[in-house]
Amino acid sequence: MRGKYDSKIPVPGKRFSYVVSYPENTFDLHGRKLMSTKDEKMEFADVAKELEKKLDLYHYFKKTIISLRARFIMYNKKYEPEPSSRIMRIEDLDEKYKQIDDYAQNKAKSWFEGF
Repeated sequence: MRGKYDSKIPVPGKRFSYVVSYPENTFDLHGRKLMSTKDEKMEFADVAKELEKKLDLYHYFKKTIISLRARFIMYNKKYEPEPSSRIMRIEDLDEKYKQIDDYAQNKAKSWFEGF
């Protein structure tokens, strides 16, 4: 199978299109679920289309829809850090607001993923 697509491998430094698809093996021989990384799920766009591979839509949703929605709900008081937390004691205001934003964003994302 690999020999058939050797001509489609791009020259180093040249741009190419890829998609993130479901991995072929999701469980190992002992029945344990494999945690595949993004690079293991990457396929050239035209090869994935030829082989009719299914796209990993959760990867795309996680990066766009969940992040955008989390931005809307993170201004609710329940996503703010506690007044006694380490973040609230930071003196530099720019750093403090950045840390608060990151904290609220992560908390809102975790709420969406658990929903």
